[in-house]
Amino acid sequence: MSTIKIKLVKAQHKDKGFLFELRIKTMVEHLENAGIYLSEDEHKSRVDKEFDASYIIMQSDQRVGLLKCLESKNTFEIIQIQILPECQGKGIGKEVLSQLITKAKTLNKTLTLKVLKKNPAKEFYERMGFRVIAQDRYEYDMIWKEA
Repeated sequence: MSTIKIKLVKAQHKDKGFLFELRIKTMVEHLENAGIYLSEDEHKSRVDKEFDASYIIMQSDQRVGLLKCLESKNTFEIIQIQILPECQGKGIGKEVLSQLITKAKTLNKTLTLKVLKKNPAKEFYERMGFRVIAQDRYEYDMIWKEA
C-alpha cells in the first residue's frame, strides 16, 4: 500500500498561471534538448489545449503537478504528467500512474502516452509497465495494457 497521499482536483481557470509555470519548469529543458523551441504564447496554448482534461495533482493541500488525461471507450490517453522539479523523485508520479493503471485494469482500458526521446521519464514509464510501440522524429508512443 502506498504511503504517498495525493488527490486529483479538476483544474480551474485560476490554475492556468501555475500550469504555465509548471510547464516552463518541467518541459523547456527537454523540448530544447530535442531541438524544439516554443514561444511563451505557444506554451500558453499547450496549457489551454484539452484544458477540460486537466487535473491538478495535490499533496497536503499543495499543488505539486498536473495530470492531463483523455478518456475514450477503450483508452486513457495521458497527454501530460508534470511534477514540480522539487517534488520529483518522491513517488508522486508513480502514485498517479499506479492509480491510472488500477483504473485502466478495472475498466479494461489501455493507457497510452507520448514521451520526448530526450526525456529521462521514458525509463520511468518502462518501469511502470509501458512499452514503446511507435516513434517519430521527437517522441516515442508508449502503451500500457494488462497482459
